[in-house]
Amino acid sequence: MKDLFTKITSGAAAIAVLFVGLAMAGLGLTVMAKFALAAVGLALVIRPFTTGAKSASADKQSETFRQTHAAA
Repeated sequence: MKDLFTKITSGAAAIAVLFVGLAMAGLGLTVMAKFALAAVGLALVIRPFTTGAKSASADKQSETFRQTHAAA
């Protein structure tokens, strides 16, 4: 009887460890998803500022190009 009780408790402990591991993995994926969502949100907030700087730089380059070719 003692052997049967040991097998049952060992099996129950294994199932409990499995469920705890699955819960921890789920929480880990949730945290990773939150970081990914925060990164996307940050990129959307920063995007207008970076595109404005790139277009201004391109305008300066095209104006310099026009001036050098108009003078030549």
